[in-house]
Amino acid sequence: MKKVYITLLSALFAGSAFAQTLSNDRMVIFDAAGNTYPFAVDRIQQITFPTVDGEASAAITVKGIDRDSVTFVVTRNDFCMNFKLDILPTTTADMLSDAAAAAYVDKNNKTVYSMDFTNGKVELASFGATPLTDYTAITVGLDQYGTPCGVCRANFQTLPAVLVGDPKVETVADSTVIGQREFSIGTLANADVKGYALLAGEKGSIQKQYKQFAPMFGYKNFGEMVKGWGFSHTLEEGQTTWKPVKDTWTSMDPGTEYEVFVQAWDANDNFAPCDTITITTQTKGGQGAASVDIALGDYRLTDWEGEQKYSQFITFTPNDQSSVYRFSVYTAEQYDADPEGANSYVAQDPPMPMSHWFFYEPITTDFQIDPNTEAVAVAAAKNANGEWGTVCVKRFTTPSATAPAAAPAMKANAKTGFVARQRHNFTVTMPQAGRLPKFGKVSTGVIMK
Repeated sequence: MKKVYITLLSALFAGSAFAQTLSNDRMVIFDAAGNTYPFAVDRIQQITFPTVDGEASAAITVKGIDRDSVTFVVTRNDFCMNFKLDILPTTTADMLSDAAAAAYVDKNNKTVYSMDFTNGKVELASFGATPLTDYTAITVGLDQYGTPCGVCRANFQTLPAVLVGDPKVETVADSTVIGQREFSIGTLANADVKGYALLAGEKGSIQKQYKQFAPMFGYKNFGEMVKGWGFSHTLEEGQTTWKPVKDTWTSMDPGTEYEVFVQAWDANDNFAPCDTITITTQTKGGQGAASVDIALGDYRLTDWEGEQKYSQFITFTPNDQSSVYRFSVYTAEQYDADPEGANSYVAQDPPMPMSHWFFYEPITTDFQIDPNTEAVAVAAAKNANGEWGTVCVKRFTTPSATAPAAAPAMKANAKTGFVARQRHNFTVTMPQAGRLPKFGKVSTGVIMK
């Protein structure tokens, strides 16, 4: 064991760049989880750097679960004197690295266990368990110094609730209407349903994004997310019998398969098994080559956040074979530096569901570009088969300034290099009722690095 006393520590820092820091009489330790541990130097008796031959850990497995409790087997290794235990919703636990989990469990749990368990029982009520929900038990091993060390995890799922009656929601015959950009579904709940919700998203996307969004919004299970984001229905005051309900989803993508999750709950607010309805929107366009016509419009001074600056208006028109399309505008200097990168940026699918990634109908918008500036407009479309057509490129030069007071030159953003700003900053407030939220997309028309 090597000991470093505070007098030696002071001598080590004396005459170095740390001397000024030490004069502040503080020592701060930063751990791997991002936590800080500050100390007043005059209150530190000694600092030691002991060596431990191995990492303390307490292996944990689930032995059984019933409606009231969960039973664990916990076995400490040779280096583990004690351990701490916590149980978190798996949606939260999966977001924690081992370092973060160790810091969290150590900070939020005062109880220390100093023995192995072959039949360790934890009451579900002690951690607010809800039925049919995934949880993760986390142990943190403590060595002889009380150091939080190894993290072990065990996943389990609580049992479904005993439902009151048989809550069911059925679709109403001949009520489903499907278009290219929207669809409607009619539903009718039975008398055992206290309330229900419907949530739609591209096939497979809701399950994937559940893991990402659930911790942000505090959802412990899938049913809570459907109830929180879906079209929600409850009986009106004084109403005892359900009437048919029709929900409509708009601004959907054409030719896309969607899943609509239907979550009902009983008189005690317990969730029934979640049902799924599959919907495929009508295709748009054809099987031929998709393309986009790019037409220049007016070039004039317009208002940009209270200032008069020059705008180049451009109309993008997809042909009849196009299902979806994208566009962007660059200065020629930026485009010519990496034309393949610019083209591929336009002709690509989103990495995840994103709002206003694609466009469907003709659009006219303006871009803030200085006079006498060479620029390049780029657009690409996909046909009904999902095949990208040839990237359409239109090179142009903005006219000379004609107004007596020319617009001031727009400076490129030092961080992004963006020059041509688009009028529309497409954003979506999330979440939207009835559908999975999408991330806001960076405005089209910006310049790539």
